Amino acid sequence: VFGANTRSFIITGIVATYFSKTLGILVLFTDDLQRGVRWVVGLFSKNTDGHLGGPVIPRSEFLSKVALATTAVPFTAFAYGIISGAHDYRVKRVTVKLKNLPKSFDGIRIGQISDIHAGSFWNKTAVKGGVEMMMKEKPDVIFFTGDLVNNESSELKEYVPVFEKLKAPLGVFSITGNHDYGDYKSWTTQEEKQRNFKGLVQAHKIMGYDILMNEHRFLEQGGEKIAIIGNENWGAGRFSKYGKLDVACRGTEQAAVKLLLSHDPTHWDAQVRPK
Repeated sequence: VFGANTRSFIITGIVATYFSKTLGILVLFTDDLQRGVRWVVGLFSKNTDGHLGGPVIPRSEFLSKVALATTAVPFTAFAYGIISGAHDYRVKRVTVKLKNLPKSFDGIRIGQISDIHAGSFWNKTAVKGGVEMMMKEKPDVIFFTGDLVNNESSELKEYVPVFEKLKAPLGVFSITGNHDYGDYKSWTTQEEKQRNFKGLVQAHKIMGYDILMNEHRFLEQGGEKIAIIGNENWGAGRFSKYGKLDVACRGTEQAAVKLLLSHDPTHWDAQVRPK
């Protein structure tokens, strides 16, 4: 029986191989097509050998090389993503100006991290380094905005001690993403799927994350407060719609500033701005 990580690598390897080969085949098919057209045209030319005038053109060496390159480039990109991309951590600093922000919150440092996808990791030391990078930024509060795993809560087994190191004076708040519900895996029973999701929610709590399931919290300091609204995953089109924004917002009407945690970017234009 393969573990979640092993299955992910195998599936990715198969997809990378066949996707790359398909691109190469398309290029070679283009070569075959143009040669076929030349042959048909040659049948109606003055030549009786079924070819156009001039020397017979063999299978294009150029297109063959293009096909090889077309196959190699995406395969290399997939391989790089597996080997390096899962652990290529960088810090991006952004200053957000909010006109209604209470003075006591001016300059608050928010650390935001998303899409951990624990089942994609293979280098635990590198993951620890990513957590350390976050902590060196000295955030006042940390937001985790969904997709803790690829499919199964068991992916977190070795990483709970790593991610529980994310701490902040005002707390760590989290929400769920589309992958967290186990919707992309075939479960033996619905009960098994529900147990998996309960395990994922419990993992948030074990790590010290205050998981917001269509809920809100208030951050208070200096006698002032702002609201944090946590929406379960809600995405436009075919993506899951577990979020209930009206429920999550209820009770925050008087907050000067409301910070929304929502995993899917399509949620903003599809539901947040219209409302």
